[in-house]
Amino acid sequence: MVSSGQAQENQDETERTANEQQKSTETFSVPVRIIEEPEAADARERGEQEAAEREQKDLLAQQSMDAATRRMSELAVWQTVLIAIGTAALIYTLWLTRQTNKAAWAAVNETRKIGEAQVRAYVAVVDGRYEFREADLIVSATIKNVGQSPANFVRMKCEVTVFNKETSEIIYERSSTGRTGDGSIVEPIPASMQQAGVVRIRDFDQTYVSEIAIDAAALNLCVTVSYDDVFRDRSKPDGRRSERFTIATIREEPLNGIFRIAQ
Repeated sequence: MVSSGQAQENQDETERTANEQQKSTETFSVPVRIIEEPEAADARERGEQEAAEREQKDLLAQQSMDAATRRMSELAVWQTVLIAIGTAALIYTLWLTRQTNKAAWAAVNETRKIGEAQVRAYVAVVDGRYEFREADLIVSATIKNVGQSPANFVRMKCEVTVFNKETSEIIYERSSTGRTGDGSIVEPIPASMQQAGVVRIRDFDQTYVSEIAIDAAALNLCVTVSYDDVFRDRSKPDGRRSERFTIATIREEPLNGIFRIAQ
């Protein structure tokens, strides 16, 4: 049997042996430096250089894209401005064209009016007579075409005014239109020619006929002549032209007389 003293000695011996081995290991340990092979080092350096170059190229590409984007934005703005200017210029050009066309049409219309005025028909009452027959007043007038083209479908109407010779007050009026009288339709009148027209004013008040007969009253006549010409009057729906003549009468006998155009 192993006594407790021997066991203690064995344990101490074992601890000393372990300590000596540890010291021996600590005393003889040296640092180890790993040396990379040249081929591996070259490969690593090339990889790092290529990576750096790729990063530089990526940065340059990003900068180029950013610059290109800014340039495109600027060009888009300028394009919008130029389009706006072009649109405004086009609108102004169209407005000028329209004004030019309007001026051209106005010039054409004025030229047309001048041409028509030079060659169209003009009518005038040259002279005439009046005569009382029973209860009617007969008015005849000579109508002359003083224009350069024929006057067609000529129609004469007459309005009569009776006025007091002392006071010049109008005391009676009558016309040749409607039921009170008949207008006269005259044959077409060529240029520089004349035709006679006659109108009848019916149921003339005998009281005023008596006043005229004793020279207490006098007549004034207003003759309206309407007609067509080759151009027609565009300002009227029916296109007919009309001229109005105010005529003072000269008494020759108690119940008849002649015309003269009022000056």
